[in-house]
Amino acid sequence: MRAQAELLAQVNSPVFILGENGSGKELAARLIHKLSVRSGFRFLKLDCATLQGDGLEHELFGVVNGRSKPGKLELCYRGTLLLNAIAAGAHASSRARPQQLALRFAQSR
Repeated sequence: MRAQAELLAQVNSPVFILGENGSGKELAARLIHKLSVRSGFRFLKLDCATLQGDGLEHELFGVVNGRSKPGKLELCYRGTLLLNAIAAGAHASSRARPQQLALRFAQSR
């Protein structure tokens, strides 16, 4: 796993890590962060499964009840943001919502 993390740490692109619960996704993300040029900046983890409604959007982009606050994207600028369980945060009526937010995130970079 370390050799793959070393290769991924050299890439200046988002990395998607897929695996079952307990398979070491967060450990892999932290290792990639530690080995990359981003290691001097923040590593933040956002557990998307615990967020409801517009919670994910508020956490990422920082607007809550019309008031502006720093979102996770701003707080970890140039660092690493781990979006844990992003698919689990989607309710049956809004399965596409996490993908829409991920696209918005990618476009904002």
